[in-house]
Amino acid sequence: MKKIIPVIIILISAIFLTITYLNKPFNNNSIKLTSHNNQNAQNYAEKNNFNYQNISDSELNELKSNDNFTYNIKNNQIEVTGYKGNENQIIIPETIENLPVTIISMSLDKMPSEIYIPSSVITINQIIDENINNNFYLTIIIELIALIITLLVILILNKKKNQDKTVYITFLYILSIIYLFAINMYAYLNINNLLTITIVTTIIYFILFLPLYFVKNRLKEYDKKVNNIQTFTEEALNIAKKINNQDLIESLKFSDPVSSEFTKEIENTILEKLNKTVKTKDDENINEIINLIIERNNICKKTKGKY
Repeated sequence: MKKIIPVIIILISAIFLTITYLNKPFNNNSIKLTSHNNQNAQNYAEKNNFNYQNISDSELNELKSNDNFTYNIKNNQIEVTGYKGNENQIIIPETIENLPVTIISMSLDKMPSEIYIPSSVITINQIIDENINNNFYLTIIIELIALIITLLVILILNKKKNQDKTVYITFLYILSIIYLFAINMYAYLNINNLLTITIVTTIIYFILFLPLYFVKNRLKEYDKKVNNIQTFTEEALNIAKKINNQDLIESLKFSDPVSSEFTKEIENTILEKLNKTVKTKDDENINEIINLIIERNNICKKTKGKY
């Protein structure tokens, strides 16, 4: 499972990169300009390498104009300067505020699939921002950087010797998927302020990642501590096996494996008596050791969490 999840993360990023690539074309030829018998629109399309289509009367009647245009009013005429909507098919209306739309000076920063130019338009200064291709490249680069950052974080935190720490590793995978999903989804929907959004998202990602890193180190220190304080039962069992008394062995097997400073003295006494009993095999000593083990366990219960 731990090997599959990083692959899933890479696949998610690859899917979003592909979607971004397909939805943000490189050139004007990917956009279709349409109009109804508007020679100005046709001339502009041919001059600027747009696909052009002259639509029929029936097709014109089916069109429904978009809202969310920005515009200027000059000499009782409308100059369209931008579009704030998210539709891929932009239908510019004949009139806005009952005034004719005669000039288009838009600066779209997201590639639509189609733009309809009404017959009222006389002048087309600009439709697509000249920097949109640069924005497309920037989007791809930012998404790749986000993926690299995620994989580096996973490699740093999820080393082979720490793969058994499933709690923080699972949380890291979830955090990484959310991080990549957020950046890729924003890039797909809108490339405006993508760099700023990515920087902010990355800062949040690392703010959440750092506690995980400290938790990992804390768990590592705790494991080391636990390993150090679990040596008594192992050592005692090894000696008890030489005595070959089943009651004694069972007492040690089911005793508390975790030692502390409070059990140090009685553990030394138990080990000392075990070593002596290896030679004597004295049942009285064995019973005394079993009682000491019981006493040690009681100390462990009373002092649990104090070391």
